[in-house]
Amino acid sequence: MNDSFYKIYRNRFYSRFNGFKNISFLNVLKWRFSKLANKNLDETREIIYPEINREHDKLNTDQDFIIWLGHSTFLIQINKIKILTDPVFGNIPLFKRKTETAYSIDEIGKIDLIVISHSHYDHLDLKSIKQFEKFAPKILAPLKTKKYFNNIKNMEIIEMDWFESIKFDEVEIIFLPAKHWSRRSLFDLNKTLWGSFLIKNIYFAGDTAYSEHFKIIGNKYKIKYALMPIGAYKPEIIMKNNHVNPEESINGFIDLKAEIFIPMHYGTFKLSDEPMDEPLKLTKELSEKYLINLKTLKIGEFYFCNL
Repeated sequence: MNDSFYKIYRNRFYSRFNGFKNISFLNVLKWRFSKLANKNLDETREIIYPEINREHDKLNTDQDFIIWLGHSTFLIQINKIKILTDPVFGNIPLFKRKTETAYSIDEIGKIDLIVISHSHYDHLDLKSIKQFEKFAPKILAPLKTKKYFNNIKNMEIIEMDWFESIKFDEVEIIFLPAKHWSRRSLFDLNKTLWGSFLIKNIYFAGDTAYSEHFKIIGNKYKIKYALMPIGAYKPEIIMKNNHVNPEESINGFIDLKAEIFIPMHYGTFKLSDEPMDEPLKLTKELSEKYLINLKTLKIGEFYFCNL
């Protein structure tokens, strides 16, 4: 495909893949005041957070693996190439991290590639990225996001449009659509692109609502592992057009025609109204109902697989 096709395709589907336009500012205000009034609601029940595995002895392996590091952060190794997705290792503005990190930056070691799905602070965390400067990784990020990396040194920033691809030592990475939006300040609403990634046979969904993009991607590419968001879906009036709930995530997985479902985007930050442990509980129940091959990872757990 040539550059003109990317632009035509993106502009054609931009409106239906933009989740922000359906958010009422009044509804957001009502939600925020409601959260303040009920801020201690979760304290009345026991919350089960994701377990943490620290398998330091495996960090120097040459085998292919996938490790969930919390929220939407994964460490993936393919052919000895180490890739980080949306790295966030600490707190973000307005939200404290609820789970510990499994490994320090030094323990993780050299990173070759960092992929960024969009500009929201829980996905593009410059403080976390800056800690990898000494390894000089390449950063793959959506169109128009390069401006955010002005204080990041020793890294090449490669902006990508939907359906553009790049090869890194024979590992192909394709930037693909998602139904979401972007903002990092008061004045940059949807000034940058957002999306998902196909990393060889691993689909990283980023942040997304349910939409036809899952079928479009599933009909075009062969996917084995799907890293799918399952949390931050209540209240529905705010979240419906931005995030999938567990059932929508499983429907998206089915549309992708993927083989193995790996959940993410839950249990790390309290971004929405559902209990912290509800997304995984519902996902497990639905995976049994729909006979989905679900692989739930503990934070820091090594999942050795054929990539």
